[in-house]
Amino acid sequence: MHKKKSILVVDDEETSRYTLGKLLEREGYVVDCAADGHEALEKLEIHHVDCVLSDIKMPGLDGIGLLKRIKSKYPDIYVIMITAHGEVDVYLESANLGAYDFVHKPIKFEELKLVLKKISVIGG
Repeated sequence: MHKKKSILVVDDEETSRYTLGKLLEREGYVVDCAADGHEALEKLEIHHVDCVLSDIKMPGLDGIGLLKRIKSKYPDIYVIMITAHGEVDVYLESANLGAYDFVHKPIKFEELKLVLKKISVIGG
């Protein structure tokens, strides 16, 4: 039997965090949530996760800053960026920093499930 994959959802919008967390739990993932990049880093110090799903636009430590820190300290964690805007430079910067993939707001859950399925196949 496979160990359940764990996901940390990072978004400053409480409704988005809650809704996404509940949907992911129904799919069998172990889910934790953080309201910003700093809280996410605190949680990563305590618990290992397989994947971080992070909004890009957040106050304080934004998604790009969080991605940089995760990739330097936890290079084996998959990071999927959530974005509400289509700025090409943000995609390029995130990809160059090691983001695994992107999903767009409003999130189409079927699209996210496909991205997560690729990680499950890669991660075993």
